[in-house]
Amino acid sequence: MGDMKNQKHVMVALEPTMGDHVLKQFVNTIYDKTSQKVTLVHCVEYHFVHTPVISMGFESSSGRVMDLESVMRRATLAEGEAYLKRITKKAEDLGVKVEDTKVLVANPPKSSVKFVLCDYIKEKSPQMVVCGAQGKSAPHRGYGYLGSVSDFLTHNAPAAIMVIRGPSTRTLVAS
Repeated sequence: MGDMKNQKHVMVALEPTMGDHVLKQFVNTIYDKTSQKVTLVHCVEYHFVHTPVISMGFESSSGRVMDLESVMRRATLAEGEAYLKRITKKAEDLGVKVEDTKVLVANPPKSSVKFVLCDYIKEKSPQMVVCGAQGKSAPHRGYGYLGSVSDFLTHNAPAAIMVIRGPSTRTLVAS
């Protein structure tokens, strides 16, 4: 195995709708277990709307009042951790040696997935980030074939970005 100091750090950002596809494409195109340190990242997002009610908490079975926002945050984080655990197992089954995993939490309007992910990339300084792009927002936002998160990362993250497109359902016909 390669010297840990000389290993390139590759961060793979995954989300449930394209995670399997991105992971398989990463393994089939650029993964090299002898020279890459791999971090799997998943960013979850939860929305909490403050409403003008007298109490923003509710009673638990122990009689303690719990903050609804913290309950929602913990539930979203738990869901993200469960997804990351499943996808890490799939990565290991594909032969990827996962060095680290991280679930990030975005809470609009305070933060969004693209900003939280970009900040984490700045903090960890990987040489490359692999992410998926469905391009759902592309046609009406002018992104071409990138989605808003992948477009943001290509323009703002301090690392090389490899964007993996989703599997195409269109058939191209040659004339």
